[in-house]
Amino acid sequence: MGIYTAPGQVVFGQNALPQRLGNEPLRGLGYRKLGENRSGIAGVKRFNSNSAAGRQGPGRWSVKGNFFSGPSDAKLAEWVYRFQHDYQNCPGKPSAQSLKSKDNPWDVYRAIDYCKNRDGMIGHATMCQIVQAIAKGMPFWGPFWAANLDPKQNLAHYTTHGAEGCSFLCGDVACDKRAVTNCPPCGDKSANRIQTGAHNETNDGRRAAYQPPPNRETRPSPQPRPRPQPLVKEEESNMMLWIGGAGLAGVAVYYVGKKKGWWG
Repeated sequence: MGIYTAPGQVVFGQNALPQRLGNEPLRGLGYRKLGENRSGIAGVKRFNSNSAAGRQGPGRWSVKGNFFSGPSDAKLAEWVYRFQHDYQNCPGKPSAQSLKSKDNPWDVYRAIDYCKNRDGMIGHATMCQIVQAIAKGMPFWGPFWAANLDPKQNLAHYTTHGAEGCSFLCGDVACDKRAVTNCPPCGDKSANRIQTGAHNETNDGRRAAYQPPPNRETRPSPQPRPRPQPLVKEEESNMMLWIGGAGLAGVAVYYVGKKKGWWG
C-alpha cells in the first residue's frame, strides 16, 4: 500500500468523488498541496487542535514523544498529509514522494495529483485510518503513529467500527464539499449524525449512521435565551400599589366633594 509497498494506484468506485468538475479541480476533500484549503495552514492547525480536544472528528487524542510539539504543530499536519497520500495509494511518481529520498524529498507544498482525503487534518476518517495502520501493522506508518500519537479510546473504537472502510463525518466536511461527498448541506443538523464513505470502492458515497467515539465532546443545540425580566423589589411593588390606590381614592373624594359643594 502506497510509498513503501507499491506504486500508487487509486480505484474509483461508481460513487467515488469526481477528480474534476468543470474547470475546478479538487472539488472533493483532497488538496493538491497542504494548506490549499480556504483557511490555510492556520485552519489545519486549528482543526487538529479541536480534534485532539474531541470537538471535531474523533474522540480526544494526544501526541507523544518529541517528534511533534503538540496537536497544533504544522509538522504534524505535514506528516498527516503524507500519511493520507500513502494510505490511499494516491497517484504520483514514487521517486518524487519517497520519505527516504535525500535528493528529492517528499514536498507537501508541491502540487500533486488529486486524492480523496488529503488535507493534513485528523478528522473522523483519518483517525480511523491511523488506527487501522497501527492495528494492521502497516509498513512504516504503523510503528510511526504508535510511537508519536496516542489515539486513546479511539484505538478500540476504530478497530471495530473502521473494519469496513473509514468514513467522513459529514459535520466536519467543508460546506463547498458537501455535494461531492453525498452529505447534507451546511445548516442541516443531520450532518452531525451521518458519515459517508471515504476510502475504498465498497463504501464510497454510502451513508451510514455516525457512531461517535468514546470521549468525543458533544455539544447540545443552543437554546434561545429567555428575555430578561425587570427586577422589582417586593417593597417597591407594594409601595407603587399603595400610591396608585391612594391616588384613585383622592380623585373619587374630589369629585364627590365638588358635587356636594364642599369646595365652594
